[in-house]
Amino acid sequence: MWLRRARSPEWLLVVLIYLALGAVAWWHAWSGGPSVSLAAGSLDPGQEVWFLAWALHALERGDNPFFTHALYAPEGVNLLANTSVLTLGVLLAPVTALFGPVVSFNLAVTLAPAASALTAFFAMRRYVTWRLAAFVGGLCYGFGPFLTVDLRYGHLNLTFLAIPPLILLALDDLVVRHRRRPVAVGVILGALVVLQFFVSTEVLVLTVIVAAIGLVVLALSHPRQVPRAARLAAPGLVAGFLVAAVALVYPTWFAVAGPRHITGPVFPNVDNLTSTLAASVLAHAERPGVAFISGGNGAFLGAPLALLLVVAAFVWWHDAALRFAVLMAAIAYVGSLGAALHVTQADTGLPLPVAAFQHAPLLDSVVASRFGAFVDLFAAMSLALVLDRLHVGAFGVLAGQGARPSGVTQSRYGHLGRSLACALVIVATLLPLSLLPRWPYPVVRLSEPAAFCQPPLATLSRTSVVRDYPPVLIDDDPLIWQAEGGFSYELSDGYAIVPGPGGHSTEEPPGDALAVVFAAGVLGRLGLPATASTDLALRRAVAEEHITALVVTPGAKGSAGIAAVLRSAFGPPDKRLGGDEVWLLGRPNGKGR
Repeated sequence: MWLRRARSPEWLLVVLIYLALGAVAWWHAWSGGPSVSLAAGSLDPGQEVWFLAWALHALERGDNPFFTHALYAPEGVNLLANTSVLTLGVLLAPVTALFGPVVSFNLAVTLAPAASALTAFFAMRRYVTWRLAAFVGGLCYGFGPFLTVDLRYGHLNLTFLAIPPLILLALDDLVVRHRRRPVAVGVILGALVVLQFFVSTEVLVLTVIVAAIGLVVLALSHPRQVPRAARLAAPGLVAGFLVAAVALVYPTWFAVAGPRHITGPVFPNVDNLTSTLAASVLAHAERPGVAFISGGNGAFLGAPLALLLVVAAFVWWHDAALRFAVLMAAIAYVGSLGAALHVTQADTGLPLPVAAFQHAPLLDSVVASRFGAFVDLFAAMSLALVLDRLHVGAFGVLAGQGARPSGVTQSRYGHLGRSLACALVIVATLLPLSLLPRWPYPVVRLSEPAAFCQPPLATLSRTSVVRDYPPVLIDDDPLIWQAEGGFSYELSDGYAIVPGPGGHSTEEPPGDALAVVFAAGVLGRLGLPATASTDLALRRAVAEEHITALVVTPGAKGSAGIAAVLRSAFGPPDKRLGGDEVWLLGRPNGKGR
């Protein structure tokens, strides 16, 4: 429906350029072997690999896609309380089945910026007549700081941002243009909401907030048109609401009140996860909390782009589309600053609008700095509109009219001047964005674990429970091995958000004797030799959690000490596979300890 204006050569070239840039970003992953290379610097890529694999597993086995016992056994994990990106897992299931979840992950992180840039380009083509302006706008959004900073850590839930521009387009059809059947557009809108829910509920909440604010801005800008617009949009909005409500009523309940749901915010320090005024113009001025969860400064715009937005607001204020884009960029920017203003790192104590709803139910887990995704979207749209207005002016054409009217001429020097102005704007605004992050992204090479690829662990039943040292919170390899192996066993720990004391979020396994001893090993504070009480506590923990096998991987800090403690409690290991020591517990072919 929306593709009638698209020309195949134009779209093909745009797609190829965006895909090429995504491939350049992940060159190390593709050149080093996409099945054995993974994004470095965080445990999150291993978690995302696990989520992608679980989507295929649930489809093949008919298991619950919203819940799993494969981690934190026996209690399990509510996957809708996590960043399980089920939409992407289902879409990439054929790739996962053919090539494995690591290849799916590398394909997903390559496609995420390209797909986001493409839908932004598509959206901006509605408002600009110059294709290059739309292309630059798509580039600024899909490969802008917010997306590319988080992409380094493989945060697919935050970096697959292809759906928000389409949601805004559908709303534009319903509320502003009224050129298509409202019910059909409403059904598409509802479907987009459902897809975004299963990519990221947080981004969906942010999209709803931004869309609601956008509707208010439009209503205040054109108050006389509100009754007619509301009457024409109502059937489509109702249709979209019904589609989304029917599809999401149960998943929403499951996420907020289902088994192993979380009480309160996901991040206990969510108030500290905000942007600063300095971060928008200084490449490395982000707050420490934001740097930790995102890997860098996703709020960076650069002084030229920030200045362009200010100038555009004054020069083209009469242009309704440009005025709206600049206003929405400014509103999203204020949202990214959080509940209180920070010029640099220090809190000025000046309250901001986010303070009014930051701790409201269902909004208390929204990270304010992630409004930056919409700062990038509307800043990119503003940039595209400015370029288009400059270019249209170069041919003596009024905005939105398209081709040059007959009888209108433009001197060669005037045309050259406008072209140079466009080139200067493009270079000046995009060049600072290349300061971060550094491409290609770093990757690590995955090694094949001997213990998990050979019997007995490779042939365990699905109800078998394994505990590995070092813990998953230190080394996410066990998640990847479990996913690659088709979930042939369960893990008694993991890396996911689960309810801790009081139902509040934690990523720690239950505080049993194994967790205490493993933590002591990681910290280098393990007391040796083990006492009789330690031996008894370890045996009790293994029995209570129905653990089938313990595995100690050599080379990690504390591995030798942990192996000594386990020998004291359970005797010598049953197997030695590639250096890994394996204890088989409570199995017919084990010692039945």
